[in-house]
Amino acid sequence: EHRSGHVAYDLAAMLAEAQLGAGQSAVVDAVNGRGSLRAWWMDIAGSHGLALVMLATVCSDRALHRQRLEQRTRPIEGFLYDVTWDDVQAGMADYEPATESDLVLDAVDPLEENIGRVMRHLSALGR
Repeated sequence: EHRSGHVAYDLAAMLAEAQLGAGQSAVVDAVNGRGSLRAWWMDIAGSHGLALVMLATVCSDRALHRQRLEQRTRPIEGFLYDVTWDDVQAGMADYEPATESDLVLDAVDPLEENIGRVMRHLSALGR
């Protein structure tokens, strides 16, 4: 049985559990469009006595979002599926806003700026 309803999330959770169980940190890069999924990550971190740092990324410019999606290439050999703009729109229709995010980054901002924001945020948390 898949707890999340999606094999990819379950696999990511298993890998994160293994990392945390080994005393390592874990970074999960996923849409997490439902509050129940975000709560699941909080539960996983909590079960290891850790606090979850949740970063959300958005792209406030829909045209730019679509352009970047349609122009990206995947350097992953054998990658079977590329997300389409229709997929993104369907996901946005079901998306539950991430009110529990510690930091929200806008992809419209320069990458270096966003990296700096993340690093300052983590530094302020002592990480």
